[in-house]
Amino acid sequence: MKSNQIIKVVAIFSLLILSVGILVAWNTPATGYEPSIYAATPFIFWIAVGFNLISGIIIVIHQISNRQLAETGHSLWIVGFTLVFLAFAAIIGLWIFRGYALWCDGDPLTHIGAINNIVASGHESPSIIYPASEIFVAQISLILKVNPTILSKSVPFIFALLNVPFSYCLARIIMPKKGQAILATLITMTFLQGWYLNLTPNHLSNLMFPLALFLLVKFLTSDEFSWKILFFIIIFLYPTFHPVPAFSLLLILLTFWPSSRETIIVDQQSTSYNINKFLPNIVAAIVLAGWMIAWLSSFSYWSDMIRNLQSAFTGNTQTNLDILVGTIGYVSQYNYSVIQMFFKTYGGTSILLLLTIITLPILWRRRNSDLKNKNLLKMVFPLVASAIIVMIFYVINFNVEPVRFIIYIVILSTLFSGFVLYEIMIGIPGLIRQSLFTRLFVAILITALFASGILILYPSKYVLDNNWQITQTEITGMNWFLDTKDTSIKETSILLPVFRYADLLLTPDEESQREDIYYYNVPKELQVQYHFGYNEYNNLGQEYSQNLYLLLDPADKAFYQDVVPNMAKIRFDDQDYAKLDNDFTVGKTYTNSGLDVYYIQSVANGNK
Repeated sequence: MKSNQIIKVVAIFSLLILSVGILVAWNTPATGYEPSIYAATPFIFWIAVGFNLISGIIIVIHQISNRQLAETGHSLWIVGFTLVFLAFAAIIGLWIFRGYALWCDGDPLTHIGAINNIVASGHESPSIIYPASEIFVAQISLILKVNPTILSKSVPFIFALLNVPFSYCLARIIMPKKGQAILATLITMTFLQGWYLNLTPNHLSNLMFPLALFLLVKFLTSDEFSWKILFFIIIFLYPTFHPVPAFSLLLILLTFWPSSRETIIVDQQSTSYNINKFLPNIVAAIVLAGWMIAWLSSFSYWSDMIRNLQSAFTGNTQTNLDILVGTIGYVSQYNYSVIQMFFKTYGGTSILLLLTIITLPILWRRRNSDLKNKNLLKMVFPLVASAIIVMIFYVINFNVEPVRFIIYIVILSTLFSGFVLYEIMIGIPGLIRQSLFTRLFVAILITALFASGILILYPSKYVLDNNWQITQTEITGMNWFLDTKDTSIKETSILLPVFRYADLLLTPDEESQREDIYYYNVPKELQVQYHFGYNEYNNLGQEYSQNLYLLLDPADKAFYQDVVPNMAKIRFDDQDYAKLDNDFTVGKTYTNSGLDVYYIQSVANGNK
């Protein structure tokens, strides 16, 4: 009774300090571009979420280790779980309530533009290979009469929150004990999946993936027809959601075959196979594979993949492994530790894989004691298959980044990690006795996983990447530029993807008439050279053979000043920007706090 009172007092204090931290962060919105959201956010916010996480983890572990779960009439573990969940939500939503206009100047801008087009025209572009998420957001926009820009913030946030109950449902049906499922779900919130913030089909489908796995397992283990229908809905949804998670779902379906009975039953006397219990799995796999192939065949997906494979086998293109090795060598030249970067980025994932390896012999010994033990053990097959796919995609260029499949390894490893941490905490007969030390070990390990995940959630100097913040002044500046620029003159930039803003701000008809905007790759002769080329030319007018617009935003300068300062002297430093402002062939035609637009007049075009 005394411990329960302490838990309630700690929970109330945690909620109060979290409320204060959120309010302080809310009342100190970003006033411009921030190289790091971690440094720019008031420290009280991080104290508050840290206190909530630690308090929640300790409460959950205390309740589980004392067997005080709902089955015994106690539910205070929900209090601790809620503290962690609220801290998780606060961190995911940090960029939103700190007033960022948009997030990530990559794919999300293109998708927001596509959603705007659906709302305005009533139809999706026939060239979009993954229309499900764009149509979904457009429907919400039309029904609720909400601007798609607002939904670009709220939809990923909501999907990230829903990922937690989806993960709990998956863990609960495949893990033998409730405490194991609770710990697995706690680990789900450690941000190690890494697909939380962007409005893209791949992000949203990954956040829904635990639900898809839950329905897959119910499809294979339940005789209720309703679960069959729900899984077939998922089968028809995912190929239009994104091909990568659709392929991963098919891979797991093919490598994980549990049922309430044995999938294939062998009669010891007749040695015959009962194929009827195998048939539903075959049908589902054929339908999913057939629909995915049919859908992707409507586009140039397969032809692009075949060309990539031909280039790979003839040695005419770099593999992902070649690119990785080259990047490692390049980064090492600037005194950045590749090993350190690996452990920063994948340290938490490596811990989960290590825990998975420890889990396997325990599960193997218990495989006949509970069907769920056997089903969880079978999850190792899709886990190994996913790891093999990552390795294959590194040595053969399928036009898909291998790192996209790591999230499925993390999702599956989370289940095994929850299992083994529970066993360590309550004791493993003959190996580990339950003690205060085992509880502390589990609490510290889960806290370390949270710290690892939080530090890589938002791009920053810690992972050698710029903050993906988009300011309202940058959007305003790009809108001005696209509306007023001379369309006969091309543009260039250091990091700014102009075509993404064209996708956001222009209609498809307007874009089709804009031959002045380069999509993806600016020609090499128009790219911005290191030091703006001043180490070779006296001015930019001598460097370029045609008049040109140069666009710079605060992220360009921040990247070399704050994120990778070791590269500044090699690439761009303050002296280069000073020379640019004094270059007589360069005129600044527009400026605000989010964008500078320069006009470069080539000497070849008459400027002396």
